[in-house]
Amino acid sequence: MARPTLLKLSEVDARQLREAAAESPEADFRDACRAVLSLAGGATRPEVAEQFRVHPATIGRWAARYRQRGLAGLRGPEHDARGRPRRLQVEHLELLRQTVLTPPRKLGYAFTAWTLSRLGEFLKRRTGVTVQPHYLGRLLHRMGIARRRPKHVLEGKRDEVAHAAQKLNCKPSKSIWDAGRGPS
Repeated sequence: MARPTLLKLSEVDARQLREAAAESPEADFRDACRAVLSLAGGATRPEVAEQFRVHPATIGRWAARYRQRGLAGLRGPEHDARGRPRRLQVEHLELLRQTVLTPPRKLGYAFTAWTLSRLGEFLKRRTGVTVQPHYLGRLLHRMGIARRRPKHVLEGKRDEVAHAAQKLNCKPSKSIWDAGRGPS
């Protein structure tokens, strides 16, 4: 036999829950409000859990948060502090975005294209935060920045004037095809 709920709502509280559920765009918050209303109406935790397709323990957590903090408790914490703290802060991510979109030569580097390893070293020197190259690739993907292989060209690496002059001075050599002899 399920434990009876000890959740009693005044008419004002019930009206606030109904209005908040009707106005909220967040499905989880709407479900939590309606689940608390069902519990106050006399339904058991397993019945409400089945209705909202969640675990009965979730219903218990929603009810406890409503008892402790009211309607604000159902919205969840303002800051979710679960898990490991982020290494890269928002400022670091903005620096990463600006760096990737800036050619390395403009920043005084000898290379012409950023690699993930080079970006990792750059961030380590600038911010003191070590980030693995594969994670930088995932971050760039989330930012919508596509990584492509660099196109290798000789532009800027050869003397263009000398190359053009050499092309003008060159005469094509005669081949066996030009001499009128075809293949036998």
